[in-house]
Amino acid sequence: MGRVQGKVAFITGAARGQGRSHAVRLAEEGADIIAVDICEDVATVPYGGATEADLAETAKQVEALDRRIVARKADVRDLAALTAVAAEGVAVRRHRHRLRQRGNRQLRTRPGPGRGDLAERR
Repeated sequence: MGRVQGKVAFITGAARGQGRSHAVRLAEEGADIIAVDICEDVATVPYGGATEADLAETAKQVEALDRRIVARKADVRDLAALTAVAAEGVAVRRHRHRLRQRGNRQLRTRPGPGRGDLAERR
């Protein structure tokens, strides 16, 4: 039995990189996964964003471990979207769960006059 057997992990930035590695590792440890990613470029991030194909690959890798996954395109800045995805994932399980959030990009608003843009937290 894995360390998170019977739990649900909520992973942001799950389409590739750290997000994918966390999703796969937690699935190896017995968790079912709720995976979200924006799956598009963000203007203030200096590298290309993940794609829906990347998110589908994460789902494929988790399913290969015989774990359940709900993988959806969603922006972490959109609370309503995250709430809907979480509710969908929990409905699949229908029993006690634990949500863990881990993202490969943490975005914040820079303070200051006229600075409403998003920046990658370093």
